[in-house]
Amino acid sequence: MSQLFHLGERMDDQASIKADMDALASQLHEEKDNVLAKKKEIKALRLKVRNQDEAGMMAASENISLREQLERREEEICDLREWLNHHIDGWKPAVALEQYKMVKTSEAQLQRLPAPSFEEEPSVPGEIEAEKTLEPTADDPPAD
Repeated sequence: MSQLFHLGERMDDQASIKADMDALASQLHEEKDNVLAKKKEIKALRLKVRNQDEAGMMAASENISLREQLERREEEICDLREWLNHHIDGWKPAVALEQYKMVKTSEAQLQRLPAPSFEEEPSVPGEIEAEKTLEPTADDPPAD
């Protein structure tokens, strides 16, 4: 009987071992699935990081290009300011207005039209008048 009892114990042990093995196999399968899911997640994150790195490099490249364009535009503006200042220094608005009036009057005469009247037009101060307006008077408040 003792052999029978031991045989029964061994069979129970084998059944429990089989159940333990099945449980461990199931747990192993779940762990493998988890590892696979983590690997996929890592791969997706690496791809995302690579894409962000590429986007950062493209943005940096575009930034450099835009800075170069800005520098060129600033140089162009400086050149245009210099050109304009050079031309403004020699420009006399009163003389230009008189030339304009003379041209318009001549055009009217050639077309046999009455001469235009410039009475209601705003006047441009001459050189002497312009110089006088630049000097502060005693009545002017001090500049801050």
